[in-house]
Amino acid sequence: LSALFVVSSMIAIYTGIAYTLYLDMVVPLFVCLIYMRLDLRHITSSITSLLIVTFAIGDVASAVWMSQGILMGLICGYFIRKRETIFDDLFYSAI
Repeated sequence: LSALFVVSSMIAIYTGIAYTLYLDMVVPLFVCLIYMRLDLRHITSSITSLLIVTFAIGDVASAVWMSQGILMGLICGYFIRKRETIFDDLFYSAI
């Protein structure tokens, strides 16, 4: 799953196919799934992908956009894994 994230990031940003859809929807989904299945120790794939986009491709705007998606995926994964009521989750995510 981690390697798939890095490869799909490279394909989406190099080719430009579904560029906006990928950065808006797929990046948070991948990061959330990686966090929920493999915990925090395998999040390095998202950092690796972010560094490749920044330094190898040189697309800083995509890197900023991807970092926002990574943070959103981590936050969503954290709140999904918590064992509390829905009202607590709504309260904490509103803050």
